[in-house]
Amino acid sequence: MSSKFRAPIHQLRKRLMARIERLAPHVACADLAENIVYRTRIRADVGSPDELPAKPSGMLAEWQREVDEEYIKRFTGDVSFDGRTGLVFHDGRVVVGSTDYPQRERAPRYIRQWLRKSTGSPTHEVLIGLHNAFDDNYFHFLNNVACKLRVIEEAGLPADAPLVVSPKLARQRFFQDAVARGLFGARPFLVNDEKVPLRARTIYTVKAFDCDPGSFEWLCDRLKVTADPQGARRIFIQRGKNAPNARRFRNQAALESLLRQWGITSFDPQEHSFDEQIATFAAARLVISPHGAGLTNLMFRRRQACAVVELFNPSLGSPHYYMMSRQRGFDYRWLANLDERGKENVASSECDLAALEALLKEPGFAPAKD
Repeated sequence: MSSKFRAPIHQLRKRLMARIERLAPHVACADLAENIVYRTRIRADVGSPDELPAKPSGMLAEWQREVDEEYIKRFTGDVSFDGRTGLVFHDGRVVVGSTDYPQRERAPRYIRQWLRKSTGSPTHEVLIGLHNAFDDNYFHFLNNVACKLRVIEEAGLPADAPLVVSPKLARQRFFQDAVARGLFGARPFLVNDEKVPLRARTIYTVKAFDCDPGSFEWLCDRLKVTADPQGARRIFIQRGKNAPNARRFRNQAALESLLRQWGITSFDPQEHSFDEQIATFAAARLVISPHGAGLTNLMFRRRQACAVVELFNPSLGSPHYYMMSRQRGFDYRWLANLDERGKENVASSECDLAALEALLKEPGFAPAKD
């Protein structure tokens, strides 16, 4: 299909589906949920848009005016999770807005919910949902899923109530490694099979603040992360063959040659375990990376000295890693990639080698002298 027709057809499909969904039995989240925890704050209270390129600069400026929410909502009755979307159903009706990202809620599996409701009573007393629309992405797992545990534990939700995760998250190696490292502590968890809705008498849904330094520090404590103040690793986060979105550098060979000259080692997070990623970044004094989820590992450096260089394609980028760097006192810089080609989320480009080399000559980015 021609790209010029793809977007209009997609929008038409979304409008049609929205009309069809409104015909199904539904109830608004605000009419049904009880807020157990509810807090607000400005979404971004750090940094300046002037320190970023155009696209993330605009996002940061908006976030510095936008209210973010952190909450726990309780639903009681005959309630269940939809395994495909994480939406809550109540007595056979979908609860619109019951996920942590209402703007991107997808159509649930209505028929499975209605068939399941007709057989027996709920099999669980209490369930706690950890669903997120993008939870199989490394950044969203740590930022939007794992950080919910702080909110859950601070609120004192029942320790024996199973935590519910999506099947797509459960398949990810980083999730399995994080659980093995103690992410859930002694709490049990269940995988929400898409074919069999999980029913309970009480369901809690949770949202943590976005890019919250307190939550990230709590998470590092839970995962027993100790940053090395003497660490001097100099790494480049490489997007390898298994990267979900390509975004390759067409001058990769020349880039690798430059990096070697400056004692910088390439590191592909996709090729390493969660433990290995933690150990590498806990000792990293310099991190250079194209914009992407691998930069989430900056949290494991905690508040030790670190210099960060983020490489942006002009059409892509968010201020998350800038915010993480500023929150930790890191020396953050960015460079624009050259000659972007292709659809924005997967476009290739060329690293600006001259600009990168000039930056590497600056104090704080050059290797320490013996």
